[in-house]
Amino acid sequence: MPESLSPPFLAPGDGIALVSVSRFGESAVMEQAESWIRSQGFTPFRAPNLGARSHQFGGDDATRAADVNWAIAHPEVKAIWSIRGGYGAVRMVDAINWSSLKAQPKWLIGFSDFTTFLCHGIQKGIATLHAPMPISFSITHPDALTATFDVLR
Repeated sequence: MPESLSPPFLAPGDGIALVSVSRFGESAVMEQAESWIRSQGFTPFRAPNLGARSHQFGGDDATRAADVNWAIAHPEVKAIWSIRGGYGAVRMVDAINWSSLKAQPKWLIGFSDFTTFLCHGIQKGIATLHAPMPISFSITHPDALTATFDVLR
């Protein structure tokens, strides 16, 4: 296994992109995530197609992959947080620009279906963060959310 590349820790004002690699995200979930991100001193960014819907997915496979690649390329984004799981990440994970992410590591955050991304990141040598996703914030203990942000710092 390659040596692990830790993405830089986040500084106040750094950007966290919200993406959907699987199921679509609801507005209330996105707004709650943005509120938590701001409350921790960071800047939330919605991927351009966040909120799109194609059947159960947050847009078609190409659209979801484009959003992740947008977040990888965005110079202000330092972490990429999956809004929710479900099913669909495996359908588009190979369309991700992993070489760009490896050249400029960013935190990949989530669990559930996003574990596909966490595992690919680890295989590429990029440290990842298995942590709560915005869809589960309402049932996640606040200490777990604070700990997630503490790790990012």
